[in-house]
Amino acid sequence: MARVARFKIESGEAWYHVHARVAGHKGEYPLAKPLVMRRLIDTIEHFSRIYFCEVAAFSIPGSHYHLVVKFKE
Repeated sequence: MARVARFKIESGEAWYHVHARVAGHKGEYPLAKPLVMRRLIDTIEHFSRIYFCEVAAFSIPGSHYHLVVKFKE
């Protein structure tokens, strides 16, 4: 079954929920380590400045992460 096409709301403001999983052995997720988590946060901050993106919220449970973002015009 094909993936549903992504969409972008063209008029007005829109917030997007972005999420991704990471690879790791069960119980040994790399994002659970403080240094790796800090590196991910630094990467999110870096790319949000480059792509004019406002990050409203994020969560890093260990095996994946979530972002709520809005892209500026």
